[in-house]
Amino acid sequence: MKRKYNLNECFAISTKWLKQQGFLEQGKLSYTDIEFISAGYEYNVRVVASITTDEPKLIFQFLYEDRTKRIDIELSPRKNHFGGGSFYMVCPKSGKRAEKLYLVNGILSIARASGLHYQSQIKANALKKINARFGAAMKGELAIEELNSKGFVRYRSGKPTKKYKRVLKILKEAEGKEFVFSDLTAF
Repeated sequence: MKRKYNLNECFAISTKWLKQQGFLEQGKLSYTDIEFISAGYEYNVRVVASITTDEPKLIFQFLYEDRTKRIDIELSPRKNHFGGGSFYMVCPKSGKRAEKLYLVNGILSIARASGLHYQSQIKANALKKINARFGAAMKGELAIEELNSKGFVRYRSGKPTKKYKRVLKILKEAEGKEFVFSDLTAF
């Protein structure tokens, strides 16, 4: 089974960064070498931007698994509403225009095509099952702590406060759940 990576673990190249580095200026041929770690693999990449032709493109050349790889990225022009212009990168895997491409396992593509997710989307199924089964009990314990905390107001002007009603509701939900230790063997 392939490991799922999150967006923070992978190198991303964006049109914003390319523009700040001067790569997207018309009539210019520029390059740079970048070293980074993406998805646990160390890369040394040469990025070449060719904006001199009718077909502007980026070229990424790097060594991956002892083989030299070259990825050509087509640049699609765009106009902004301030009268200027810039470029989108065209994902070589999906063909969609994007402002950011990610390098994962030697492939440069948009996040969705790379199978990238946010950290919260990668939670293990076991943790989700534990939370579904024992989440009410954990919330109940937190509610008891809140109920017994200093300064917690239960009644104001003879009426229960909204906070007190909320805590009582959580406690009632937690009491209704029965847990058996044999359920833990499922995890």
